[in-house]
Amino acid sequence: MDKLVDMAQHRLEQASVAELQEHLGRCARCQENWQWIQKILQVTAQDETVEPPRWVLHRAVQLFAAHGPQPQPTVWQRITAMLVFDSLAQPALVATRDTEPTMRQLLYRAGVWDVDVSLEPGDAPDTIHLTGQVLHQQGAPRDVAGILVNLLQAGETVASTTTNSIGEFTFDQLAAGAYDLNIHTGDVQVWVEQMDVRLEA
Repeated sequence: MDKLVDMAQHRLEQASVAELQEHLGRCARCQENWQWIQKILQVTAQDETVEPPRWVLHRAVQLFAAHGPQPQPTVWQRITAMLVFDSLAQPALVATRDTEPTMRQLLYRAGVWDVDVSLEPGDAPDTIHLTGQVLHQQGAPRDVAGILVNLLQAGETVASTTTNSIGEFTFDQLAAGAYDLNIHTGDVQVWVEQMDVRLEA
């Protein structure tokens, strides 16, 4: 097969080409392989698809990795994020105290990593829509693309996704409760532990 491919791409010396053509004249199996190789080269020569951005490829690979065995992080690889802002803990304006809450904002920090979380009512009754964004305080935007994010409850992974080109991720139709976020940034794993997913105090 290697020689057939080389001949199809004109990488063989003339003597080798003549020898291979003689073999093709008496080997039905190699004739089928030769025809198959020519069809493949013809199709690929007509291919005008655009190569996907690197972050798209990285995200696709991470999605497959999310369903495989997850290595346990060592102590130095694991960073627990601290809650630095919770809009639910802020005093509400007088005009809005009696209205039903429509959004809650949380901000977590772990070293140079920030995790911004927005909670809104979901489409289904009694559900919550979670939108997050992973931010690197000193990195370029590409540093937050394709990051694996696992959502856990009671130690079990209930959903997995990866960040888009600007570090955003979403989890839909969540029931209120305590959740953990496990964020694989590459060099460390950022953990948001016991995130209180609810809209009301």
